[in-house]
Amino acid sequence: MAKRKKKTRRSPGLGQVVEYLPGRWQARLPGRGGATKGGFPTRAAAQAWLDARRAAHGPAATLGEWVTEWLGNRAGTAAPKTHARDVEVVDTCVRAAIPPHRPLADARLSDLTAEVVNRWLARLHAAGRSADQRHRAWQVLRKCLRK
Repeated sequence: MAKRKKKTRRSPGLGQVVEYLPGRWQARLPGRGGATKGGFPTRAAAQAWLDARRAAHGPAATLGEWVTEWLGNRAGTAAPKTHARDVEVVDTCVRAAIPPHRPLADARLSDLTAEVVNRWLARLHAAGRSADQRHRAWQVLRKCLRK
C-alpha cells in the first residue's frame, strides 16, 4: 500500500495544520514543548485551535519585545552568570544600533529570515566586534528564537 502524502498548511515558526488520515486533521505548535492536538474533523477547526493557542501566548510583534519576554522568563531557570551574560549580549548586540542601520530588535518576527540574521552578523563584524562576541550574539539569538 502506498503511503499517503500529508497535506500541510504552514506558516514559518507559527505552527502547522496537517491531514494525518483522510478527513482527520492535526494542529501542531513548534518547539520542544510545543503542543499537538489531533482528531479535528475539518482543517478550519484545527486552524481555529492553533490560532487560539497562539493568541493565548500573546505573540510579540518585534524581536525586541520577544527578547524582553524571553529574558524575563529565563531569569529563574538559567544560572545567574549565564543570565547576566545573555542580558549583556542582548543589550550590546541585539538592541544596539549599528549606524546607519536600526537595531535587529526593531525587526518584526514575521520578517526575520536567515538573510536578515546574516546581514546583522556582517554588520557586527564591520563594527569591530570580535569573533567571540559575534558567536555569543548568535548563540543567544538562536536560544531565544528556538523558544
